[in-house]
Amino acid sequence: MQYVPDVQQTLNYLIRNEFFIYIQWLNTGYQDPGQTPDRLELLNQILSVPSLVSIRNGQINSAPQVQETREFIYGWARYRNLIFNC
Repeated sequence: MQYVPDVQQTLNYLIRNEFFIYIQWLNTGYQDPGQTPDRLELLNQILSVPSLVSIRNGQINSAPQVQETREFIYGWARYRNLIFNC
C-alpha cells in the first residue's frame, strides 16, 4: 500500500473483513528524516485491530526485511498446519 490519502479505503476494507494486518513501514526516500511522521494518522487505526507493524529504513539492504517477512509467514503457516513435506 502506498502512503497516500486513498490508502484509507484499503485499510477500511481490511479491518471490515477482519484481516490480520502485517506492515513493514518503510522510510524510502533519500531526503526523508529518520522518523517518518504519520501525517495520515493511520498507525493508531492499524494498531487498534489485530496487526503487526515494523518501521524499517528503506535505504539499507532489504535482505533482512525480506527474511523477517519470510519467517513471519512461515511461522503463521506452520502454526496452522499449512506446511506439508513432500
